[in-house]
Amino acid sequence: HNAGEVDDIHPLYKLPRMHFPGLSPASAAFIVNDRNAAGVGIDTLSPDPGATEGFAVHHVILGADKYIVENLNLRGLPARGAFVTVSPTAWTNAPEAPARVFAMLPPGVEMDAAQGEKE
Repeated sequence: HNAGEVDDIHPLYKLPRMHFPGLSPASAAFIVNDRNAAGVGIDTLSPDPGATEGFAVHHVILGADKYIVENLNLRGLPARGAFVTVSPTAWTNAPEAPARVFAMLPPGVEMDAAQGEKE
Protein backbone atom coordinates (compact mmCIF):
# COMPACT_ATOMS: atom_id res chain seq x y z
CA HIS A 1 0.00 0.00 0.00
CA ASN A 2 2.39 2.74 1.07
CA ALA A 3 4.81 2.25 -1.80
CA GLY A 4 5.24 5.04 -4.34
CA GLU A 5 6.73 4.83 -7.79
CA VAL A 6 8.69 1.69 -8.64
CA ASP A 7 11.84 3.73 -9.28
CA ASP A 8 11.51 5.71 -6.00
CA ILE A 9 14.23 3.74 -4.21
CA HIS A 10 16.07 5.01 -1.14
CA PRO A 11 19.73 5.44 -2.16
CA LEU A 12 21.16 4.10 1.11
CA TYR A 13 18.70 1.33 2.04
CA LYS A 14 17.98 0.22 -1.56
CA LEU A 15 14.32 -0.26 -0.64
CA PRO A 16 11.21 1.49 -1.98
CA ARG A 17 10.41 4.70 -0.10
CA MET A 18 7.27 4.57 2.00
CA HIS A 19 4.55 7.17 1.42
CA PHE A 20 2.13 8.08 4.21
CA PRO A 21 1.14 11.32 5.96
CA GLY A 22 2.83 12.62 9.07
CA LEU A 23 3.51 15.71 11.14
CA SER A 24 5.79 18.62 10.33
CA PRO A 25 8.54 19.43 12.84
CA ALA A 26 6.71 22.71 13.63
CA SER A 27 3.43 20.92 14.41
CA ALA A 28 5.27 18.38 16.57
CA ALA A 29 6.92 21.24 18.49
CA PHE A 30 3.53 22.91 18.97
CA ILE A 31 2.02 19.68 20.35
CA VAL A 32 4.80 18.85 22.81
CA ASN A 33 5.85 22.39 23.81
CA ASP A 34 2.84 24.69 23.50
CA ARG A 35 0.22 22.07 24.38
CA ASN A 36 2.52 20.18 26.78
CA ALA A 37 1.27 16.80 25.54
CA ALA A 38 2.74 13.75 27.24
CA GLY A 39 3.38 12.22 23.84
CA VAL A 40 2.12 11.76 20.31
CA GLY A 41 0.06 8.85 19.02
CA ILE A 42 -0.47 8.27 15.32
CA ASP A 43 -2.16 5.66 13.15
CA THR A 44 0.70 5.42 10.62
CA LEU A 45 4.14 3.79 10.74
CA SER A 46 5.76 6.99 12.00
CA PRO A 47 4.93 10.57 12.99
CA ASP A 48 7.39 11.61 10.24
CA PRO A 49 5.91 11.54 6.73
CA GLY A 50 6.84 8.32 4.93
CA ALA A 51 9.37 9.68 2.45
CA THR A 52 11.08 11.95 4.99
CA GLU A 53 14.83 11.93 5.51
CA GLY A 54 16.37 12.46 8.94
CA PHE A 55 13.35 11.84 11.20
CA ALA A 56 13.06 15.50 12.28
CA VAL A 57 9.68 14.91 13.96
CA HIS A 58 11.15 12.07 16.03
CA HIS A 59 13.96 14.39 17.14
CA VAL A 60 11.50 17.13 18.19
CA ILE A 61 9.23 14.79 20.17
CA LEU A 62 11.86 12.56 21.73
CA GLY A 63 14.13 15.56 22.32
CA ALA A 64 11.38 17.04 24.48
CA ASP A 65 11.39 13.78 26.50
CA LYS A 66 7.92 12.84 25.24
CA TYR A 67 6.84 9.48 23.86
CA ILE A 68 5.71 8.33 20.42
CA VAL A 69 3.10 5.61 19.89
CA GLU A 70 2.86 4.39 16.30
CA ASN A 71 0.51 2.10 14.35
CA LEU A 72 -2.57 2.86 16.46
CA ASN A 73 -5.94 1.54 15.33
CA LEU A 74 -8.14 4.57 16.01
CA ARG A 75 -11.15 3.33 14.07
CA GLY A 76 -14.39 4.13 15.84
CA LEU A 77 -12.97 6.62 18.33
CA PRO A 78 -14.37 10.14 18.28
CA ALA A 79 -12.06 12.99 17.28
CA ARG A 80 -12.22 14.30 20.87
CA GLY A 81 -13.18 13.01 24.28
CA ALA A 82 -11.33 9.70 24.60
CA PHE A 83 -9.02 9.02 27.54
CA VAL A 84 -6.06 6.89 26.51
CA THR A 85 -3.81 4.70 28.62
CA VAL A 86 -0.52 3.50 27.13
CA SER A 87 1.05 0.45 28.80
CA PRO A 88 4.48 -0.30 27.31
CA THR A 89 6.40 -3.46 28.07
CA ALA A 90 8.94 -2.74 30.82
CA TRP A 91 12.28 -3.63 29.25
CA THR A 92 15.53 -2.43 30.78
CA ASN A 93 17.61 -0.10 28.57
CA ALA A 94 15.22 -0.42 25.64
CA PRO A 95 14.41 2.78 23.73
CA GLU A 96 11.46 1.05 22.03
CA ALA A 97 8.90 -1.50 23.21
CA PRO A 98 5.52 -2.92 22.24
CA ALA A 99 2.61 -1.37 24.11
CA ARG A 100 -1.03 -2.09 24.83
CA VAL A 101 -3.17 0.99 24.34
CA PHE A 102 -6.60 1.32 25.90
CA ALA A 103 -9.14 4.03 25.07
CA MET A 104 -12.01 4.87 27.40
CA LEU A 105 -14.86 7.21 26.64
CA PRO A 106 -16.55 9.47 29.19
CA PRO A 107 -20.24 8.98 29.93
CA GLY A 108 -22.40 10.21 27.07
CA VAL A 109 -19.68 9.79 24.42
CA GLU A 110 -20.03 6.72 22.23
CA MET A 111 -17.89 5.02 19.65
CA ASP A 112 -18.85 5.72 16.08
CA ALA A 113 -20.29 2.31 15.20
CA ALA A 114 -20.01 2.96 11.47
CA GLN A 115 -16.28 3.68 11.80
CA GLY A 116 -15.77 0.79 14.21
CA GLU A 117 -16.73 -1.83 11.65
CA LYS A 118 -13.97 -3.55 9.71
CA GLU A 119 -13.88 -2.92 5.99
